[in-house]
Amino acid sequence: VMAAFFLAAIFVQYPIGRLSDRIGRRPVQLGGLVTFAAASAVFALIGTPIAALFVRALQGAGAGVVDVANNATVGSAVPANQQGRAYGALFASRTVGLAIGPFIGGLAAISAMRWLFVAAAVASLLACIPVLVAVPKTRSLHDDPGPRVVMWRDRSVLGVVLGYAGAGLVIGVYEVCWSLLLHLRGASGWQIGLSWTLFALPFAAASVPGGWLVDHFDRRYLAAGSTLMSAGFAATYPFLHSVWLLVGLGAAEAVSVAVAGPALASQLAHSVPVSQLGRAQGAASTAQTGATAASALVAG
Repeated sequence: VMAAFFLAAIFVQYPIGRLSDRIGRRPVQLGGLVTFAAASAVFALIGTPIAALFVRALQGAGAGVVDVANNATVGSAVPANQQGRAYGALFASRTVGLAIGPFIGGLAAISAMRWLFVAAAVASLLACIPVLVAVPKTRSLHDDPGPRVVMWRDRSVLGVVLGYAGAGLVIGVYEVCWSLLLHLRGASGWQIGLSWTLFALPFAAASVPGGWLVDHFDRRYLAAGSTLMSAGFAATYPFLHSVWLLVGLGAAEAVSVAVAGPALASQLAHSVPVSQLGRAQGAASTAQTGATAASALVAG
């Protein structure tokens, strides 16, 4: 069920990225949010694992669409020298949801779970409001078509795609194994939920300062260093037995890796013309989602 979320996103992210280059980012963002809301509402009504598999896949498709369109919107609308901070703010805002949701889920009883899915549906629909108000209906009139970039031959794009894939491998392992590891170490449900929150909050707080670093220093080295630190933390956790040490190091990891996302996203925005950014972002997101899905399946 966890892997279905990512597998579904694989099939939509690249074609949807290309579509957003043609019709604009706003229709794609709205379509993804409405799809996620509908799937969340259905989740509150179903009761079998097979049904959950299909509905979770629909959620993944909606979320994948929104991620690609959001990233492309920032790259299209924000000046180049401010994109690191803008991407940092985007990733921080997304992570705030991860700080709230798992903690509430850890506190809620099984009988109350359906109302959490209803709340997720309502939140997704409410997110349509700022998109309607702030995002242009079509592509910017100032978009420069520029020379057509052959994605698989451009070194900069390939570097970003590999960076996204590396992040996806780690995310897939955490999606499946982190809660299981804490459970194995004797953590209670609320401690597991709190661990996700204590990762998400420092990550959100560090994302904008991390974006500032991206705007002022070489984003390639920042992305590489952040990724190596993430690998070091991931290799350490299985050998630790203290629940609170695991939770504390998870929070420390969040601060150290917050720079990678803004660095990779802004590098991609610098590598291709705005009119092709949706396609490029779709390719990078597909690589990350595919790596996450494969990693989740193997880790499971």
